[in-house]
Amino acid sequence: MRKTMKWTVMVSLSSIMTITAGCSGTPPQGTSAGSGKPAEQAVQAPPKITMMNIFFDPEPPAANSDAMKIIRQHTQTDLEVNWVPSNTYNDKLNVTIASGQLPMMIAVQNQGKDPSIINAVRSGLFWEVGPYLKDYKNLNNMNPLVKTNLSVDGKIYGIPQHQYLTREGVTFRRDWLDALGLKEPKSIDDLYQVIKAFALNDPDKNGKNDTIGLAEYGSLGSFNSMLVYHGGVPGWDVKDGKLVPDLMTPEYLNTLKFYKKLFDEKLINADFPTLKNNQANELFEKGRAGMMIGGKQYAYDREPNLNKNVPGSKIDLVTQISGPKGIRALATPGFTSAYMFPKSSVKTEADLKKVLAFWDRMADKEIQDLMVWGIEGQHYTIKDGMFVRTSDGNDRFQKEINPLRQLRSHDVSLVSKGTLGAMRTKVDESYKIDDPVAVNNPAFSLVSNTWTERGNELNKWVEDNRVKFVLGALDDSGWNNVIEQWLQKGGDKVIAEYNEQYKKVNAK
Repeated sequence: MRKTMKWTVMVSLSSIMTITAGCSGTPPQGTSAGSGKPAEQAVQAPPKITMMNIFFDPEPPAANSDAMKIIRQHTQTDLEVNWVPSNTYNDKLNVTIASGQLPMMIAVQNQGKDPSIINAVRSGLFWEVGPYLKDYKNLNNMNPLVKTNLSVDGKIYGIPQHQYLTREGVTFRRDWLDALGLKEPKSIDDLYQVIKAFALNDPDKNGKNDTIGLAEYGSLGSFNSMLVYHGGVPGWDVKDGKLVPDLMTPEYLNTLKFYKKLFDEKLINADFPTLKNNQANELFEKGRAGMMIGGKQYAYDREPNLNKNVPGSKIDLVTQISGPKGIRALATPGFTSAYMFPKSSVKTEADLKKVLAFWDRMADKEIQDLMVWGIEGQHYTIKDGMFVRTSDGNDRFQKEINPLRQLRSHDVSLVSKGTLGAMRTKVDESYKIDDPVAVNNPAFSLVSNTWTERGNELNKWVEDNRVKFVLGALDDSGWNNVIEQWLQKGGDKVIAEYNEQYKKVNAK
């Protein structure tokens, strides 16, 4: 299959209208009762909704699958989707915008913060939807942080494609913890003590000094979570009413020193700068490392491989670590893409209300269950009021339901309870306690032209030198020089641009 191939899937209108006949029977199709003449349409046809969306799987979602039929029925729409492969999506989107021939809804990647999209928003290409959200029960319940992150110049122009707000936690070997007589870490010091014991106290009882406390990779994959534990804010913090880049804060330096301590004491793998994420995962799955800090899903999707390599091993999860500013959790933007509505194809306010109604219904409990569980009898059954996967439900779900994940705009708060396993349940429950203490990057909704141009370069500069600090090649004075050079490379302009916008948005 050529990577450049594009698929267009036209989802046809299914028969979702039912006309109830009286006692005398149903008249022939196309006639009215007692007249024999063509009948006026008794039920208004559902509105046609067109969309351009992205897919990441080898094939696009099936056009007439049972799941798509349920979506069309529940949303009361004739949904037509143009599915475009992820590797060509942005090019296709730019061409489509330039042509002016836009569908009613487009999925915009990078949280809608690409320069071309920002320019289109500011030129009036898309509808502002913020004032309408209050009229839709589900859309109105959007997390306030997500609303903020979604905004451009303080206004909301799209509906989010859902991502968990607090995705990260501490996954660890429960059997090692129990073998060493330790308790779950609840503070930064607890975390350090557990990492140290996992590395130095022979938790696997093989008589060898061959274990790793914390598996790390690259420029420190767990750094942002650790920065939050230490009281910092990844990206940008607010100090005295002004935005300050994280690398210039004392919390950032303290976090660097924490990692240096772990490295100096041989508590993390010494080769972390050369490893990729999957290689760090392997250290954990092969029984060498006792802890990972990252996606909460590690707690259940790493266990099968670990149990193959280390029979009888057990994994557990902690998501709340207390630091100098209390219990805090790293926040994502809360969405990966944004669905936006061009005025050229959504021509009237009435049309806008139809597409907003579509997304509001897509967040109903019925669709949340569909997106998480699938279809009753195919992917799950109900036993004693609990949803239970069928024997082949997981495989079928991945093939038939998961490809539709780009249509998920809800936060799974209404999903029916079921038996996906104790750890999956623990992870799902964690969002309820972590989201209220989520730490958000206050600059996320802002746009800096300099950052757009040089952000990758500036990030790489910081991450490379972050590793040097941990390895001992830089001291505090050396880190100050890193900051000065970051400013000279364009960081000073980024600070000025972000603060100019921040002041305008917060003055409203």
